[in-house]
Amino acid sequence: MPMPAVLGTIAQQGQSAGGGGGGGSAPTSVSTATSSTGNYDNALIVYQDNAPSNTLASNDGSGFSSTSVNIEFGYNNIYSAALNNNSGIIVFGCQGYIRATGATSFQWAMKNIGANDATGALNDMAITGTASTDQDETSGDIGEIASYEHNSGGRGYMLMNAGDDFTFNVDSSATNSNGTTDSSALSINIEVV
Repeated sequence: MPMPAVLGTIAQQGQSAGGGGGGGSAPTSVSTATSSTGNYDNALIVYQDNAPSNTLASNDGSGFSSTSVNIEFGYNNIYSAALNNNSGIIVFGCQGYIRATGATSFQWAMKNIGANDATGALNDMAITGTASTDQDETSGDIGEIASYEHNSGGRGYMLMNAGDDFTFNVDSSATNSNGTTDSSALSINIEVV
């Protein structure tokens, strides 16, 4: 007689352990990309925000290898013009899309600004702005920008030498009620050529 009652109790315990405990997981397949699907994953589009003088090579994300890219920055009279038009400051921004499965919110981040500056042309560098929380920043920007202020020298501003580099990292994250998952950090190297 007591057997059915014991079996019923075991069955109820099994249901509450498997079905009612919440479970779930943080977002998966989180990466930074140039679009929602297709080319290019673990990549960004980098732009120079120094209108009307832009000396950054055109790029679409295809130059990334693994999670890093080298983009050429032309050493020519446009470099001087870009500085003269913008109080000695070169500014870089990024566009992209956060790919994720199971996410309800998103966060961009620009980090680790730096430079290889053999001539001491730079006076200051900073990440400014407010990081975007939009998943799709393919037509806008990720909110933060990398700003490089150059020293004045004589009749203009000092220029970094060919072979010098502007550097910074970008990553993103996706969140749901179970937690946050970070993308791989992308390493951006902009080389003066």
